[in-house]
Amino acid sequence: MTYAQFNAAIKPKVQGSLNLIEALPRSIDFFICLSSAAAVVGNRGQANYVAANTFQDALAEHLVLTGLPGLSINLGSVLTVGWVAENQQNLPISAAFGTLSEEELLSVIEYHIDPRMKAAASVDTCHTVAGLRSSAYFVQRGLPPPAFMQFPFFSHLLPSAGVHNTDGEKEIDFPINDLLKTADSLQTAGDAVSKAIGWKLSRVMSIPTEDIDLDRSLTSYGVDSLVTVDFRTWIMKDMAAIVQASDILSEKSMLQLGTEIAKLSSLVPKE
Repeated sequence: MTYAQFNAAIKPKVQGSLNLIEALPRSIDFFICLSSAAAVVGNRGQANYVAANTFQDALAEHLVLTGLPGLSINLGSVLTVGWVAENQQNLPISAAFGTLSEEELLSVIEYHIDPRMKAAASVDTCHTVAGLRSSAYFVQRGLPPPAFMQFPFFSHLLPSAGVHNTDGEKEIDFPINDLLKTADSLQTAGDAVSKAIGWKLSRVMSIPTEDIDLDRSLTSYGVDSLVTVDFRTWIMKDMAAIVQASDILSEKSMLQLGTEIAKLSSLVPKE
């Protein structure tokens, strides 16, 4: 890589971000840098691109420390738009470690611009990585996890003992769709949704099912904005209900959340 090539990728993100900061007033509601997951996991042969995105991550923290609502979101590939959408047949299987749908991308951005979420409240919350899969995602599809998952930094993406099926059989999805359609009361539907949420939490966060207490909230188990996107998509697809990210990230117990989702679901027979 030549010096000119290095600068060609660096300048648009670095100078462009600085120009925007200089041009905008200090009274802005949010300032989001769309960075890349490559800045977190690395990308061989693209040191210039990685450096540019790492700068944006550092800039978001700097803005927060100076009192501005700076945010950086490290995105994986967005499968349904742009070059990736037009060339999916040419993408290696390994690219699936960091992919997002357009709907997921918009949900992540929506979460970060919502002032109630206070995403830019501190340097601990102003930086989000969106699109990285857990190792369970690859195991369930018979694929080897990406090499970067072996580094201690990504240990939280590895499974805990007791979560995954060890007898070689494919795990069966929770039949929440059928349970909602045949529910004889709102109470029955709410209980089914609560159990489904616990089942989903077990798989997403690699927590043994027996360790999950439905009287606790999802956030008490470490559910964050990225996991919330997965939950919202799953609830819309399997339960025909639309919930807000703020509901999932609230202090409501899974039992309370289950009842609310059952009320919203179009699958539950009307009493």
